[in-house]
Formats: sequence, structure tokens, C-alpha cells
Amino acid sequence: MFSKRLKHLRENAGWTQKQLAKKLNLTQSTIAYYENDRKKPTLENAKVIAELFDISLDYLFGISNKNILIAQEDKKSYSATDNLIEEINNLSPKSLEDLKSYMKLLKLRDRQSRNNDNSD
Repeated sequence: MFSKRLKHLRENAGWTQKQLAKKLNLTQSTIAYYENDRKKPTLENAKVIAELFDISLDYLFGISNKNILIAQEDKKSYSATDNLIEEINNLSPKSLEDLKSYMKLLKLRDRQSRNNDNSD
């Protein structure tokens, strides 16, 4: 059950095995072994996996189905944030500077919009 749940959680998050391995400080082959039921994680690694996906160990190992709905709903928001952060981390230094400038512009526009709303 662990192998199926791990693969399902990873795919729902939109991560490759390599991306998940990086987040867990493991190798891609270790994730592949986990997902192919050729290897089980240590208790410490299982705890880290459960924390990453915000699920219980009981759910991860198939003892309970209690977390499935919570995990799926939470993963939608976490996945979007994680993907955005990953995209930002992959930008060139020049693009990062451009993004910072654009964010300043957006903040200024929001501040002006709030001021206009308050003056009405």
C-alpha cells in the first residue's frame, strides 16, 4: 500500500521522482524502489514523507484512509505554491531582478488601488 500511496501523492503534487527525491534529500533510485515496492523507508524517512505531504503515517502505510480527502485538497494549494517557488528558483539572475521590479510595480498598483477605494 505504501508504494501506491507514495506514487499517487507524488503524481498529485505534479512532481517527478527526481523532484521528490530532492525534497526528501534522497536519490531518485530510492524513490523508484519505494514506488516499485522493492524497498521500504526507514521510520525517519517515512515521517519526513508524511510531513511533506501533510498526511499521517497511518494513511501513508494504508492503515487508515482518513487523510485522503484532506491530503488531496491540501496538495492542490501546496503543489501550486511549490511549483511557483521552483519556477522562481530556476530563473536567471537577470530574470529574478525583472521579477522583483515587476512585484514592486504590482505592490504600488495595489496600494494606489486601495487608496482610491478608501477615498470613495
